[in-house]
Amino acid sequence: LVIYTVGGKAGLDQVLQAEPGANLTLNLLAVAATWVLVGLLLALLTARRINATNGLEVAGFSTVSLLYINILRERVVYGDLEDYVKAAFNLAAGEHLHLRYLYPPFLATILALFIPLGNNAIFYVCWLANISAVAILFLLLSRCLQLYGYPAPLAVLVTVIFMSVNMPILRTLVYGQVNLHVLNLILGCLLLYRRAPFLS
Repeated sequence: LVIYTVGGKAGLDQVLQAEPGANLTLNLLAVAATWVLVGLLLALLTARRINATNGLEVAGFSTVSLLYINILRERVVYGDLEDYVKAAFNLAAGEHLHLRYLYPPFLATILALFIPLGNNAIFYVCWLANISAVAILFLLLSRCLQLYGYPAPLAVLVTVIFMSVNMPILRTLVYGQVNLHVLNLILGCLLLYRRAPFLS
């Protein structure tokens, strides 16, 4: 903020630089996501909310989240995500969906609501949503395993291993697909079923 106040955008351009071929905005979003995660951990530590009961889950959650934030920081092309955004603009203009859009129109319809923000903003919102989906998947999957009989430490350990070496998750993220959101909804329905079958 100080640099921007004193030097404006030119001052920021001198300080904030990305390696060749990188996307500076994505790098900044990754840094922001990392700091939010670290801030959350510090807040939990300060409030003494991390203990022997949940310490392993917090550590696993942090490890998996940081792993995927850093992987996606380097990725600058997200083929399917670009297709979703382009389809949203097609719908807003009253045009046919473009030939590469082979998906149900639901996502494009939702993204069309964000068109006033611009093409890049929609892309970055979707990128952040996928990063968030990884963190949510970790929590939901761990809790589902516990619901179906896994002891809590084993459920967390299995989830960390599963998510750390999972090629379908990685492919979903590097193409910018929506599969993790669908999976999270399914796991959420499983968790809700016994307490709130209607919501499930």
